[in-house]
Amino acid sequence: MRRVDRAINAYQEDKILNSNKKELLEMVYDIGYRACSENNGEKARKVLYELCTGLDYRDNEISNRLFLLYQYMINLTYKDQFEEAGQFFMELRDAWREVIHSEEKDA
Repeated sequence: MRRVDRAINAYQEDKILNSNKKELLEMVYDIGYRACSENNGEKARKVLYELCTGLDYRDNEISNRLFLLYQYMINLTYKDQFEEAGQFFMELRDAWREVIHSEEKDA
């Protein structure tokens, strides 16, 4: 591995280890979007499966709705409809950013 690659990997690892849960979710949505942009269905589905496992289903309507959306996005990737799945990743990321920034304003 080249020195530059090692430095990039170290930077990315440091960024992940020093991020809070909210920032990590935003990163996961970005990874899913990039996977769709690269028409990488396997990677996009891995992201979506991880998002599904991270949901809290105890009487949580939002989690249940997100689960259905993630399942729909998984189906899109199986149909090679990466543009539409990628658009959902972007919309989810942007909505999540709004939540984070509104909480920061209120704090």
